[in-house]
Amino acid sequence: MDMQDYCDQLSLIVSQLTAAVTNVGLYPPTHPRVAPYIDRTHQSLTTLLEITPQVTLMLINDGIISNNRKLVFSGSTGQVFLRILKKKGVERISFITGLPRSHLEDLIQGLAATDAKKLHSTSCIKLGKVEIADETGGGEGDGDQEDIGLRKKTIDEQIGELLDFREYGMSQMHDLYNAIKQGDRMDVRVIHSIVGEFVRRFRREMNPLSLLAAIKSHDEYTFVHVTNVALLVICQAEALGFSGANLHDIGVAALLHDVGKLIIPENIVAKPGALTSQERGVMEQHAILGAQYLISQKDVPRLALLAALEHHIKFDGTGYPSIPGRWRPHIVCQMITVGDVFDAMRSRRPYRDAMPLPDIIAIMRSSSGTMFNPMLLNFFLQLIER
Repeated sequence: MDMQDYCDQLSLIVSQLTAAVTNVGLYPPTHPRVAPYIDRTHQSLTTLLEITPQVTLMLINDGIISNNRKLVFSGSTGQVFLRILKKKGVERISFITGLPRSHLEDLIQGLAATDAKKLHSTSCIKLGKVEIADETGGGEGDGDQEDIGLRKKTIDEQIGELLDFREYGMSQMHDLYNAIKQGDRMDVRVIHSIVGEFVRRFRREMNPLSLLAAIKSHDEYTFVHVTNVALLVICQAEALGFSGANLHDIGVAALLHDVGKLIIPENIVAKPGALTSQERGVMEQHAILGAQYLISQKDVPRLALLAALEHHIKFDGTGYPSIPGRWRPHIVCQMITVGDVFDAMRSRRPYRDAMPLPDIIAIMRSSSGTMFNPMLLNFFLQLIER
């Protein structure tokens, strides 16, 4: 079982556990509706514990974490489960191989109880708190509850966790892009979730180059590319001092900047050779089409509309779409242009190989002041060369 399958199975178990607790709270313990929920949860846990000796769920930053992965749920299941555990003062649950059904039933009954009676650990269910500490080691336990200390992670470990989530984020973007191509409405919540995790996991000490994914096939170019660009832009923005909601909106804008390409005919977007002048004209419409598409979507920051429209307008006002007057694109769009061009040149395409880093840097420096904002370009190159 790979990590994604593991997380999917664990998300299902949390959903089953939440349903069991909810129904136990509604009906007496002997009611015929109660037992099937407990049975299904126990069977799912038993199956998973045959693969791994212990399964641990932790509540960190209003998320449910297992194996350094944030579990993803449809609907409100995750939030309901969080509320149930917080009400009981539980931040960590570990299920251990050999879990008897009776232990699980007692836990479910305890979580569903409306009184303040304290929950207790058993031989196969460990309950506790999560404490962030600088060194490995637990604090003093509180009764039957065990405290667990999490050592401070090294930058390499943090990069590894971000790379793991990057793979998940790209998978989500793949599904989202396919849905948009088929005419389905974009689920903006997916975008906000991915960006939120990128921002939360990113650390200033990370070299942007260490976060980028290689593009292995032409079919995956668009969604891998926009994920890479989003990471590059978040790196730039955070280093420049953006934070909070502003940094989040910047990440959303970067992740959606190329959405207009999904509206362009596939035979043009995927053409292996050079485009004709007519095809080039159609391709250049993706900037306007992307902005128009995002206008119709709810909960999309206005910055994302600007990014879709302006990411091919150069620093000197040339490029496309052509806007009368000496148009200067938004500063965030200028950042996206830097990341967009950099990742495009470092990626292998059907009509050319990936370019060496020194060549990319030389080409980009030669366009300083025309295509790129000189200050932003110099700052970006300092980030990737450190």
